[in-house]
Amino acid sequence: MYVLLLFSCLICKTWLLDPRHTKPWWRDHILDFLQVLLQHVPSAKAFIQFNGLNHLIYYLAQVHSNETVEEKIDPESEDENFPYPPINDKYAVADKVILLFAVLLACVPRLKKRMGTMTHFRHMIQFLLCDRKDLSAKMVPLIAAIVEECQDVRKHLEEHGLFQFLLYAIPDTPNKCYSGVFELFFKYHRSSGPQSSLLNYLPAPMERLLSINGAQAFEAAFNDAVDQPHLLWNQDLRTQLSAQVADFCSTFKDTLASSSLSLYEFAAPPKIAYNPIDKEICVGSKRLWFFFSYMF
Repeated sequence: MYVLLLFSCLICKTWLLDPRHTKPWWRDHILDFLQVLLQHVPSAKAFIQFNGLNHLIYYLAQVHSNETVEEKIDPESEDENFPYPPINDKYAVADKVILLFAVLLACVPRLKKRMGTMTHFRHMIQFLLCDRKDLSAKMVPLIAAIVEECQDVRKHLEEHGLFQFLLYAIPDTPNKCYSGVFELFFKYHRSSGPQSSLLNYLPAPMERLLSINGAQAFEAAFNDAVDQPHLLWNQDLRTQLSAQVADFCSTFKDTLASSSLSLYEFAAPPKIAYNPIDKEICVGSKRLWFFFSYMF
């Protein structure tokens, strides 16, 4: 047992030199080994000190890449001590890495405040552009925990792309796993200045609903159909939002596909034009169509 543990530690040190030089077989074993090792505070701190976070980010970013990074394993060379096959799915590897980040943030609470000022946090935000939205949902609580502890990063959330990428990550059908997204919207959509970071994406009445009534009321309206004098929202408008946000993100997603460790450069998106909202006549914040529909 001691020999196996020592060998595992040596493999981990090799991995810490450069994860690209670690065969998938050992990579999978290392990630499983780290889930236990990093629950020990001194081990977690040593892992951080030896730049282990850089390697977790490397694997996390691979979900964006079009490059094939896996190696083929000869079945005849399989070690009987490790009877399971290597994970040749970049999403499954990313799932393990998200769990490791959760372990580290729980084991070393001060890491939350530190990570907010590191480029690692920006890569975690960019992970929201992952095509597997079930994995994006697992990243949201980690982002929320870091923002909660690191006040300095809050004024940079918009320029890091957080709100745009969160809108991209929301699935087309209601899902309670994404309640954390709406909490982030409510707490921080004005953190970059007096104007909401969501105004280019949402109709003004939806932004007012979020600001005044809070995350739960906003989530309920966002996931439902509302047709009131002061607010119109339905599945068609939500589809328009999803399509235009996907279009905004497409250029950067193409960049990540060829260079997965690239960092987002902020560019203010054009305000989304919703049809038929923008064609309606309003008095103040009330839609005249709503009243006329009952008159004729």
